[in-house]
Amino acid sequence: MKKSFVKYFELICCLLCILFIILLPKETILGVKTGINLVLYSMIPSLLPFILIINILIKKNLCNIISKFFYPILKHIFKASQFSSFIIICGFLSGYPLGCKTIFEGLKNNLISENEAKKLLTFCNNPSISYVINYVSYLCLDSYFKNSIVIMFIFLPPIITGIINSHLFFSKQQVNICNTDNNSSISVLNNTVSSLIKIGMYIIIFTTINAWLSIFISNDNIPLNIITSFMEIISGSKYVSQLSLSTIHKLFTLCIFSITGGICIFIQSISFLPSKSYIKYYIIGKIESLLIFCILFYIYFNYKTIFNFIISLL
Repeated sequence: MKKSFVKYFELICCLLCILFIILLPKETILGVKTGINLVLYSMIPSLLPFILIINILIKKNLCNIISKFFYPILKHIFKASQFSSFIIICGFLSGYPLGCKTIFEGLKNNLISENEAKKLLTFCNNPSISYVINYVSYLCLDSYFKNSIVIMFIFLPPIITGIINSHLFFSKQQVNICNTDNNSSISVLNNTVSSLIKIGMYIIIFTTINAWLSIFISNDNIPLNIITSFMEIISGSKYVSQLSLSTIHKLFTLCIFSITGGICIFIQSISFLPSKSYIKYYIIGKIESLLIFCILFYIYFNYKTIFNFIISLL
């Protein structure tokens, strides 16, 4: 029953896409062009170097050299093994969806256990710092808030999530597995190209869907505009920055976009996972990070009221 429902749902989605392509040719072309521009001028320049370098480091067993610098600290904070220390660094520096991809590569090469992969999925897939500073803070928020504030709101929640999950739900110390086979440089290049093609195709698909949905939504309907922008956060974040919202509301919305990654990045990220059983850990981690973010956001912008309330109790 469940399989037949999924098949009918997929069939309906395919028929709707064909219908939109026929009835909305202008919007279809615009969406595809927008996606291609994002892939060529944003995604490939930012992700290609990282994906290629990460693949080389893993295949040539060089990541352990980098891990040794961070492992003595991260093993206490996140109860991390040596290779998972490398994954944590990649997850916070490289940007979406390389956290999930690196976790998958670790699993595929027997560098981490399944239990540790589940733990890492809850907090190791995040936007890059350069994206947060240059795109979110500077381009979308026009440097209204300090970079340190934006970075704190986006990166502190997953860090806290990782600490909580490591010590409460995945408290068992991880085995330090660090063996891998050296494959040829051709496999490294193929892996890099296939990853870029997969990510690029998802971006084009979702920018096209966004173009279709924009036909049915009024510019005055801010909630629906935010929802559709959530489909693909690179173009969506820029669009949100142009809405008639207060700067605090823009900051709140853009931080949610960055922490979750939006629907397109969610699909990109889980496409690297070896089975559907891992998806729930990724979703749970994002929900935890969102809850922590909301608490931090409320405390930061209401700390005077909270402080005065505590003083009155004393």
